Amino acid sequence: MQTKTFQQRLDAAFAYDTYANTLRALREGIAAGDDVIKGTPMFSSEVGDDMRGLIRRAGILMRFEEMCKAGDLPFKCTLMPMPRGTWHWLDIYSGDCHAHIVRTEDPTKFPEDTPNRQDARASNMPNLFETEQERIIRLAPPKLYTWLTYRAAPDGRLSHALWQSPSANADEWLARINLMTVVVQKKSEDAKRPAEVDPKSKMKLKDNVVSMMEKKKKNDDTKR
Repeated sequence: MQTKTFQQRLDAAFAYDTYANTLRALREGIAAGDDVIKGTPMFSSEVGDDMRGLIRRAGILMRFEEMCKAGDLPFKCTLMPMPRGTWHWLDIYSGDCHAHIVRTEDPTKFPEDTPNRQDARASNMPNLFETEQERIIRLAPPKLYTWLTYRAAPDGRLSHALWQSPSANADEWLARINLMTVVVQKKSEDAKRPAEVDPKSKMKLKDNVVSMMEKKKKNDDTKR
């Protein structure tokens, strides 16, 4: 039995027919975050700009999870606490891949390194995926750890969006899918433009953000 390459595993897990809705989840999450900032008095000063990246991230995770549950995206996902710290991330599972959503400054660059991210990508050791012809009992290879990397401009336009599998011990990619170069857009669509915001999503995100900030404040007060 021939072993699949990293790229084949990534392509099988995140098929072409999911690209458009993956972009939609990112765009609508970013737009929802920006709308919460505009409509919340406590974010009407420079504080809103300071929190923009965090709130956009909350909007993306919420919208991505909603679309998975609704069947718009065929992935399994669960919002889980990170192994370290008080933050959460969205565990995404599809095929042979386990993924998280992260912001990066450039399509080719890795996100800011943290112990959580370093530990997660540690499973992507090439020798763990190689099969030994003499091995009698063949163990299933670990999930290919993957990032959905993105960046949004100040006005909310999506700058890039890629599924990328990072190497464990070097800043290089084992496999990549650039969503914004492979999706064929309809004439009425533009992956880069800001999306419209669903009022229900906006209200839910606003409640989640306020709750998140209150919880963080309590944790910070406890540590003092």
